[in-house]
Amino acid sequence: MIAYGASMMLKDRLLEESDKAEVNICERCGLLAYYDIKQRRYVCRVDGDRAKISSVAIAYAFKLLLQEMMSLGVAPRLVPKEKV
Repeated sequence: MIAYGASMMLKDRLLEESDKAEVNICERCGLLAYYDIKQRRYVCRVDGDRAKISSVAIAYAFKLLLQEMMSLGVAPRLVPKEKV
């Protein structure tokens, strides 16, 4: 009962009640892309020139969670809905 309540509270706070943020992901590998100032475009670290970058709206708290996981060495991947 406690575990169910905690998981539902985290889901509610991280996904539904947070502000929306636009992030760019690579559709091939699912990793977050970054903006390269020299090339003036978004680039994927893994796929490079072969990457297909898409903009996705997610909760800002979820984006922070992804960045924290990446700082720990975990590579979270996002799969666009059309590909599921």
